[in-house]
Amino acid sequence: DTSAFGVGAAKSLHHLHWELHKVGECSLEESKGGKLLRVVEMVRVRMVADIFGEPKVCMSYLEVRHDGRQKQRALLPVRKVCKGDTWQSALEAACVERLGLTSEEVQSNLFIDEAQRSVREEVQVSQGYPGLETRYRVHEVPVRVVEPSHDTMGKIGLPEGRDFAVLEGKLGTANIGAHLRLFSWAPTTFMPSLDKDTASKQATAAPVKERVVR
Repeated sequence: DTSAFGVGAAKSLHHLHWELHKVGECSLEESKGGKLLRVVEMVRVRMVADIFGEPKVCMSYLEVRHDGRQKQRALLPVRKVCKGDTWQSALEAACVERLGLTSEEVQSNLFIDEAQRSVREEVQVSQGYPGLETRYRVHEVPVRVVEPSHDTMGKIGLPEGRDFAVLEGKLGTANIGAHLRLFSWAPTTFMPSLDKDTASKQATAAPVKERVVR
């Protein structure tokens, strides 16, 4: 039943087609129960910088979609692993596309702690596509800004820890995938998550498997 797609904050059927066939952000399989299962792999970037002697984590708090709809939620920068990508290439793409950094800035001023990468898998009903069960495989990777005071880090609000905004693409009803995101730097004790509805769903979701990859 796709009647709830495109209603409120939900994504449209056209958006799902775009994810599947245009950019390869997900795939569809048949679950053990014979239902349609959406499969998504993503990288979550836990970027930390020392700001006035205190570690802070980068998180987004507002997302404006291509069609003008807005969603407030606290999230670490995240990007799906598209078909043909690796989690490493998706991680760099997340820093470039979501945060507005260049590949050179990523490679020269970010320390990627691959040894502490964790992988989490869970199955739950998608919030973006109501009623569509989705299996998520999430790589969470710690990243540290080596030199927050470097001139090029001003674009992500450093060294002061200012809020910043990144426009990805050009907003417009025909430009699926375009977003405007607002970011801030929060205490590392704050763990960004989805909204309350998703948190309650996670509490009743299928068992979660999580491990640190060595």
